[in-house]
Amino acid sequence: MSFNVLWFVKPDGGAAARTFTRIVPRENWAAMQPKPGSKTLFEAVAETFGSDGLQQWVDSFGESVEWLKSEFWRYRPDLSLVP
Repeated sequence: MSFNVLWFVKPDGGAAARTFTRIVPRENWAAMQPKPGSKTLFEAVAETFGSDGLQQWVDSFGESVEWLKSEFWRYRPDLSLVP
């Protein structure tokens, strides 16, 4: 699995209160579809570590995340600085 990921750190003050944003750029909506024959992350983890390992991974990941939300961002040159 290979794709570009951008990370932004929101300057909201304090090392303990940092907010991280992960952005996975795509050219268009169609580019969000999985490629034929590709595996999901869950399938790859289950294949490598078995179903018990997958459950442990999901549980440990869930415990490390305080909150999660998804957004779609679109670059608007007329409203933005050059990224």
